[in-house]
Amino acid sequence: MQSGPRQSTRQDPFSLTLRERQVFELIVAGLSNETIARRLHRSERTVEHHVSAVLAKVGVRSRTELIARVSREALAAHSDSEFMSRPARTTSQDSSIQKRSLGASTASR
Repeated sequence: MQSGPRQSTRQDPFSLTLRERQVFELIVAGLSNETIARRLHRSERTVEHHVSAVLAKVGVRSRTELIARVSREALAAHSDSEFMSRPARTTSQDSSIQKRSLGASTASR
């Protein structure tokens, strides 16, 4: 007989249970507690408890903070992989990009 958290919980980056992981993904998708409750066939009160557990385990205070953190981490992971696979730009490419940016910003005024 196994004691302690399940293997899936131990392997989760935030030690989320399977249900908490489901709730996490639905929060990040922008769903409300009411919608999450309907989707998971649970009471809204139960979902509130899961949301609180998710926020605490991830170390954030709000859904907005959670979504911002997930977005930052996804962007950083994507940027790192893009950076590693892309050849370095030349100085002329950098100045061309800057000129286009400046032209777009002055055109919108």
